[in-house]
Amino acid sequence: MSLTFAQAQVIVAMSVGVVTEKIGSLTSRMKQWQKMGFPEGTRGVGRGAKAEYGAAQIFQLLLMAKLLKLGATPDRAKRIIESGWDAFRHGIVHALIDQANANGERHFFLIQMDALSDLTTPGSDHEHIFVEIVTSKELEHAWDDVAPEAAVDDPERAEYASFVVKNRLSGAIVIEVDSLIYWLWACLKPMGISPSIFAEEFKSWHGELCIGGHLIQPDEERFYSLANRSAIEHNVAGIDVSAMSRDALVSVREKHRHG
Repeated sequence: MSLTFAQAQVIVAMSVGVVTEKIGSLTSRMKQWQKMGFPEGTRGVGRGAKAEYGAAQIFQLLLMAKLLKLGATPDRAKRIIESGWDAFRHGIVHALIDQANANGERHFFLIQMDALSDLTTPGSDHEHIFVEIVTSKELEHAWDDVAPEAAVDDPERAEYASFVVKNRLSGAIVIEVDSLIYWLWACLKPMGISPSIFAEEFKSWHGELCIGGHLIQPDEERFYSLANRSAIEHNVAGIDVSAMSRDALVSVREKHRHG
């Protein structure tokens, strides 16, 4: 099952606060994006055919809306999302797992662009775009110059790691991953749609990106204990974030239970 254009439009509108009288303008913009081939798989879809909006298309639209709100042009936002799509998917799945396990960690995309790379990098004829994922704990350690474990064993390395994160932050666009997911869950709930409609897609992302154990696995015991207790900090505006993220990862959990 996938979402319709109208449902995708509601999600985008809510995520950036589009007022009711401007929905028509948003519709026009989203149709222009389709003509640009964005989100993936929707180009050329018109009368007589319906575009399907799965997890990839919805998160690409949410990222597009965030980047446009921050001042990017549609063309540049499209380039950022397409060039960093593996990193974006990795961050989304990582955040889902942490939400489902109710561990309280927050996740952020750091998006860096070098628009002068054609002048500063030999052989380059285009701008360079880098996307990485950092957690709230990593940001806290970097900003406070505190990295307890590393500081004891290797203080120089800890200090350098802190400097690197600060340096990247100074020239980066920062987007919180968790808030993108919260908005999606908040929109699906009144529609009566379970996040499990994206379960197979998230399973596919997890399988593609979980190479060499770099992505942590869902903790089966915590799925049915701590997360199930729905602590107040994991309920945002009445949305049980942990429970909905568990539903979204149901296929990932089944894979590891039987694999």
